[in-house]
Amino acid sequence: MMFETVWNRASPLSVTDSDGLRPEEALSSEDRHLLSLLVAGLTDDAAGARLGISRRTVARRVQQLMEQTHSRSRLQLGWHARDRGWL
Repeated sequence: MMFETVWNRASPLSVTDSDGLRPEEALSSEDRHLLSLLVAGLTDDAAGARLGISRRTVARRVQQLMEQTHSRSRLQLGWHARDRGWL
């Protein structure tokens, strides 16, 4: 059970050209900015207005981040983002 818990929270790694390891799911600066706005309490509409994107695009990007972190809610996404150092 402990293995499964750690495995589910792990981040995949990939080898770079210089044979170094880096997290496979690196967060773009746009997604980092979006997460910071949402954690600050902005609605999807307000965050989208600040970023110059639609509410639907915000919702789609949040859904992709939730899938990437295996989150079931936005609150859980915030928790995973903090754990991964995204915020």
